[in-house]
Amino acid sequence: MDYEIYHDESKEHGYWHGILLVPTATKPLIINHLIQVRKYVDYQYPLSFKKINAKNKIFNCAEAWLDFAVGSMITKFNSKCPYQIFTGEKIRDIKQLSIFDDMVKRNYLGVKFILSRDREQFKNMYDSLDYGGKVEISFRIAFKGGLHYIFSEDNHARIVKIHFDGHRHYDRNIDPERIHNRLKGLRDYCQLKENCPIDDGSSDHRKDGSQKYNDCQLLQLTDLFVGSFRTAFGYLGEGKISAQRKLAEPVKTLVKRYKEGYARMKNSRWRDSFCVSESFIEDGKWRFQNIEYAESKEKQYPTFWDT
Repeated sequence: MDYEIYHDESKEHGYWHGILLVPTATKPLIINHLIQVRKYVDYQYPLSFKKINAKNKIFNCAEAWLDFAVGSMITKFNSKCPYQIFTGEKIRDIKQLSIFDDMVKRNYLGVKFILSRDREQFKNMYDSLDYGGKVEISFRIAFKGGLHYIFSEDNHARIVKIHFDGHRHYDRNIDPERIHNRLKGLRDYCQLKENCPIDDGSSDHRKDGSQKYNDCQLLQLTDLFVGSFRTAFGYLGEGKISAQRKLAEPVKTLVKRYKEGYARMKNSRWRDSFCVSESFIEDGKWRFQNIEYAESKEKQYPTFWDT
């Protein structure tokens, strides 16, 4: 299956790479739903997790987006317990809910998510690298490991386009050489399109020079995922805003189930739909381990670095 990938970051309690994989075949349906939510909520501005500070229009839009996105990651429908989501619509101030399984006619949308945390924010990376280079190298490591974990001989992936959320904070454009020209050792079931294009325009659809409107929406969704997963692991943002913790509830459900181990995830409706891990450099070498839950210091069960 062909995928486009979308990257965003968080710098709270480490550096977090969030990589959203969207199948080209289902991308139009996903976009149509995100746009419909905006119409229901009457919110047309960019969405960002850090802007969530109260239960208002931006919260309602983000909540409905995340509900749908988590449903889009389902790999096995459960007829006894269908997945219910908030559509974004309210009638007489009452949230309107819908059965995701019925909305998509039990067709899988195939969305995946890779989360990788550099716990030291590149502190021990090579001094000769600029900030953009550190992001590019650590992205490549997370990207490769995530692909190997999520996909298999029975479930192939080909990446046809890569989207980064802007380049101004790197003081230069993303370097294709570091992203995919040096990407070696991919397994047979993971491919990168030859000369795979990289778009590093802004995700703010209001600005000149931004990416296409549809791609901006998916970059904003990636932002919401990164913040929600980080919060679900207990790494709270500045101010520990209660609205952000509430917004992260759908993702927290995934993380709690994943914490229960492989046996639980093997039978989960979200099996092989996401993976998480963290990295650091020690004695000049990359080390990989499972993310610890900040609030309890409990470690999650094995992720892609153990396979």
